[in-house]
Amino acid sequence: MPPAARVELVCPAGTLPALKAAVDHGADCVYFGFRNETNARNFGGLNFDARAAAEGVRYAHARGRKVLLALNTYAQPGWFERWTGALNAAADLGVDAVMLADPGLMRCALSSYTTGEGPNTVGVCSPAKAVRWQETGAGLEVRLNGVLLHRFTGGEKAGYPTLCKGRYAVRDDTYHAIEEPTSLNTLELLPELVRIGVAAVKIEGRQRSPAYVASVTRVWRAAIDACTAAPSRFAVRDAWMDELASLSEGRQTTLGAYHRPWR
Repeated sequence: MPPAARVELVCPAGTLPALKAAVDHGADCVYFGFRNETNARNFGGLNFDARAAAEGVRYAHARGRKVLLALNTYAQPGWFERWTGALNAAADLGVDAVMLADPGLMRCALSSYTTGEGPNTVGVCSPAKAVRWQETGAGLEVRLNGVLLHRFTGGEKAGYPTLCKGRYAVRDDTYHAIEEPTSLNTLELLPELVRIGVAAVKIEGRQRSPAYVASVTRVWRAAIDACTAAPSRFAVRDAWMDELASLSEGRQTTLGAYHRPWR
């Protein structure tokens, strides 16, 4: 049996320490964004200026790893030079590739429709100024610019609200119709991903801490290496799942659409 194709591990870098943590713990590629609207995680205290970007590229390349730039928002009229300037800066830095915005990311379009802001326009999802929490007789309600996203009852954990993870009435049912408010963990699908020829696994989390990046990178590095070495004998280890669960939203993980028929 021929050896399994090697799957690349692509990890997030919201800061320079997070980039170094990802590289040090086994990432094949790291991705980052600039401190402006050209990336979809445009939060204060995150992302890279020119000096940090240059150091990050140098650090990764010195260790044989690739660097990608997240240029994943839509260019706006009157600001077009910000996006072209970011592309020019990426070329000057020696970035290996650019991750461009995908028009198919309709969930992000919902945020823009509801609040006038969204990851694909100004780099922010669920701006804090539009979020409202209110205790009611029916439970804790959370709204985004007046739109009811959740009603939490019975001690449910209340995460930060986003439209894609809201609970909606669909026909005769009310459920998370677009995306569940738990962290997607596809570790058990790794042998199948390898079998069908998936070339890379991208880890979400540029807004997360260096400790999160280090832990997730370490687990996925070990899993990919184990699957590559012996795909027919691959089994998800309890320790991996426990570590990922401890980092997830509400200490829960899901296979998302893979564990149920899509509705």
